[in-house]
Amino acid sequence: MHRKQLELLILLSRFFLLPASLPLEIPQCNLSTKNAIFGDSVLGLLVKPGESPIVLIHPWIAPGPDADKSLTKVRGPCPALNTTANHGFIPRSGRNITMDDLIPGLKASLNVAEDIAIMAGTNAFKTNPAPSATVFDLDMLNLHGAIEHDNSLSRGDYYFGDNHSFNETIYAETRAWFHESIISLPQAVSALRSRIETSRKTNPHFFFDLDGSTATTASYLSIFGDTLKGEARRDWVDSFFQYERLPIELGWTPPALEFNMTLLLSLATRIANMLPGDLITQSVESSTYKDGSHWVGGIVNKLNRQQEL
Repeated sequence: MHRKQLELLILLSRFFLLPASLPLEIPQCNLSTKNAIFGDSVLGLLVKPGESPIVLIHPWIAPGPDADKSLTKVRGPCPALNTTANHGFIPRSGRNITMDDLIPGLKASLNVAEDIAIMAGTNAFKTNPAPSATVFDLDMLNLHGAIEHDNSLSRGDYYFGDNHSFNETIYAETRAWFHESIISLPQAVSALRSRIETSRKTNPHFFFDLDGSTATTASYLSIFGDTLKGEARRDWVDSFFQYERLPIELGWTPPALEFNMTLLLSLATRIANMLPGDLITQSVESSTYKDGSHWVGGIVNKLNRQQEL
């Protein structure tokens, strides 16, 4: 659906919130315009009162075999990309994703800015074994240390075998720190700290990615809450991590403030500064790849690398 059609659909869906006595004026238009309005009006009639058009246009569909059973959809360790694929903002197959898919897909689904999308895409392409690749599959992101990292909030470490599937036990450890319906910044930092400590103690090949770890926390707080306050609604975050589903039915809409690199770095830095210094030092020292030789790099390094290309 084109942007103009989507805007019209949103407008039509709002009609259901108006008093029944309020007259609606239908503009004069030529035949082609009438047909376009009629088509979008039919879609608008299918949207429930107060419901986001995303439910209709980009419904959540759990990943599984395609209708002809010939191609199984793939997913990876990144909940954000899995979620956008589950809603069809990027290819539902999870395969052959291009920058042209990623930039508008992340913008329309999560209001993520182009600079973050380019950074993510540039590094995702590097997980494709084909030289100079400009596409990637979501399961290629399982490559350890590129985008994926240890001490995930919802996945197991690479050392233990499955670094891409949602892990209920690990997320339970994360969620145990979310004591109220609104996740505060201190609670989010405590959850991250707990996961770092657990991985460092249990994983003999622990690989610490401070930038990736803080970016994950900064991202979910910003997209499902308030990037300036550093807080988010717990039920929205649960829907995202547990089901890889946009919590539209719970009242969520994409954040009004576009989530860009400046906001990401700002909140990620705040989070890093709230982590104990000795924990960071010990984690870096115990990291298998602490010299970075087997790693694409952190947020700042990834941004610098992208700008150099």
